[in-house]
Amino acid sequence: MGLKGFVFIFAVGLVALFVGSVRLDFKPAPFGGLQGTLNDQFNYISVAKNLIFNGSFESNSILPSVLSQDVKTNILYVPGPFYVLALCFYFFGLNFFSLILPSAAGYILILISVYFICLKLFNLKIGIIASFVVAIFPYFLFYSLTSMIEMEVVSSTLISFLLVLYCPKNCRLLVAPLLAMLPVCFRETSIVVIFPMASVIWRDSSGSKKIRDTVIFLILSIIFFILIIKGPLGGRPSL
Repeated sequence: MGLKGFVFIFAVGLVALFVGSVRLDFKPAPFGGLQGTLNDQFNYISVAKNLIFNGSFESNSILPSVLSQDVKTNILYVPGPFYVLALCFYFFGLNFFSLILPSAAGYILILISVYFICLKLFNLKIGIIASFVVAIFPYFLFYSLTSMIEMEVVSSTLISFLLVLYCPKNCRLLVAPLLAMLPVCFRETSIVVIFPMASVIWRDSSGSKKIRDTVIFLILSIIFFILIIKGPLGGRPSL
């Protein structure tokens, strides 16, 4: 029965993407749309193209606020979305399909993640209803047909939580802090996923181990986060 629900939600997602694409006449959402909030697409595409054609991790955008900062890169965001988009360019070419593929795939992964999270925490009915509500949420549908990174951020966050939820309890304490870093590679603020993860660890720990396991998880997650932000994800400018 769970498989039937999964197939249903997956089909709904594909149909929603198709209908949305037809509605947009297969044209990418324009720059300047949503009061300028879509303009970051230019930066994402620019960096991904440089990765493919020049092998350089830099943007062609010049931001005045960055010029006076002593930084080693002119890219504001963490590298995850740029590398994903670059891989799409590499395998499928520089075209509209490649531009929206990360977001469209993120949209489908969000539906699947919500379904299986609800299936684990609640029941099949809630899983189907929750996924269907997400599937028809207007902003999700809109962003899934752009080169913005929002869908990648949300999907990576949900996937990391889903994996912790289904991870065997005997190794969860070691695996969870590492999984919490997955969405951080797409946006730093995704570190908030450690709080629902901590609630799962608290729920599934027994007796006196509740506090110990939860604290250990939070400390390890914060340490990993600081190491990543100060290390491979560091040196970036700010606006």
